[in-house]
Amino acid sequence: MSKLPAFQFYPADWRKDISVQSLSFHDRGVWFEILCLMHESESRGKLLLNGKAMPKEVLSRVLGLDKQLLDQTLGRILEAGVASIDEGNVLVNRRMVRDEEIRQIRKEAGKQGGNPALVKQKDKQKSSKPPSKIEPLHSSSSSSTSETEREEPATQTAPPSKVVDPVSRRIWTDGLDLLKSGGIADHSARSLLGKLGKEYGRELLGECIAATQAANPVNPDEFLIGTLKNRKNRNAYPNKTTRTPNADALASYDQLE
Repeated sequence: MSKLPAFQFYPADWRKDISVQSLSFHDRGVWFEILCLMHESESRGKLLLNGKAMPKEVLSRVLGLDKQLLDQTLGRILEAGVASIDEGNVLVNRRMVRDEEIRQIRKEAGKQGGNPALVKQKDKQKSSKPPSKIEPLHSSSSSSTSETEREEPATQTAPPSKVVDPVSRRIWTDGLDLLKSGGIADHSARSLLGKLGKEYGRELLGECIAATQAANPVNPDEFLIGTLKNRKNRNAYPNKTTRTPNADALASYDQLE
């Protein structure tokens, strides 16, 4: 993974997060140092060393804390729900992992140069456009007759207007307005919507756009992607319940010693 010189940090979110603010000044400082290590990790947002969970002995040396104090601090961080332990016993920051996923989606969408469906539609319209008529030359004796024959009727029936289905309107009108309200450029918003439509399906994307509009978040793109993932997981595992980080997670992390 390429090295990034910085990561996104939102002071307002940090100050408003009750879980973070429930920690002591010392624990918040330790957690911020861990965030810096996660940013430099080979899998951004996860505390890894050589592809595996970083042992607590190594973490204690890096942070300059004795093992007992580190154990107590990590316990409080996990109990507050600020961090998580994944299935590989790796300490994880959910926000940083989500931000990295969004960055990768934007990167891939940018390579596509916009919504592929719209590009194909434009090409099809160009290829189906009839060639312009070339009027034949007429002699002066027959010009009056031919002019009369070519006259258009006084009244014409207007061509039927193109019907846009509600899902397309939701995605390419409401979705574009939603993303652009969050500061995303038009071409980037189109690319992102096209990629999300392919990955999650148009119907689910339309539903999640409506849910994002109702929530009116500060970062609509992040909220939309998170909603899509939650809805997809809910549909795939309807009976699955999400566990919050607790002492069991810390116990699994202790196995790395």
